[in-house]
Amino acid sequence: MKKIDIDSRYFPEEELNHNQEPYVVLTKMLHEFFNFESLFDAGCRDGKLIEELKKFNPNTKLKGCDYFQWALDAADDSVKDSIYQFDLRDQINEEKHDLVTCFEVAEHIDVDYCDIFLENLRSVTGKYMVITWSDSGGENQREFDTHLQHLNPLQRHQVIEKVQKYFNYEETLTNEFLQRSLYEPHFLWYWRKSLTVWSPK
Repeated sequence: MKKIDIDSRYFPEEELNHNQEPYVVLTKMLHEFFNFESLFDAGCRDGKLIEELKKFNPNTKLKGCDYFQWALDAADDSVKDSIYQFDLRDQINEEKHDLVTCFEVAEHIDVDYCDIFLENLRSVTGKYMVITWSDSGGENQREFDTHLQHLNPLQRHQVIEKVQKYFNYEETLTNEFLQRSLYEPHFLWYWRKSLTVWSPK
């Protein structure tokens, strides 16, 4: 299968967000809900979550990957040794981590490579995975996706059906996490819209 060429669809000035506050909140919430000594951020962009997690607990084993080298180059020096370039459409060779986060990545994966992507996530997840998966954009909603970056947007029920082939859906934990997020004004609304929590099968 030939991968869709995505390099010309992303622009650093649009992708690199300098607002750290959502990641401060997310770090706090992850520590409230999960007991973890290691975390892998799949699609970490410039490592903002890893940066905050490292500040919160320097003893946590942290790693992340992103497709774009320019994103990794923009990361804070404190986390550059913890992140690396990788295409999640390729089979990953990475040890398991207690917690895996994957925010705003899944909808960008070619439909033909979605199973490899999910298998990668399962292979690195030791205890829990927290994922978001946008339902907007794509060919049918170009007004919301000017550069056609969303190759596989899915409705929430479709996400659950798809991911359940690889993970167990932690519905109660998902609902509790989402309910807690309502008290955090800096928790991004689009995270809340699609966030789900899973444990590996």
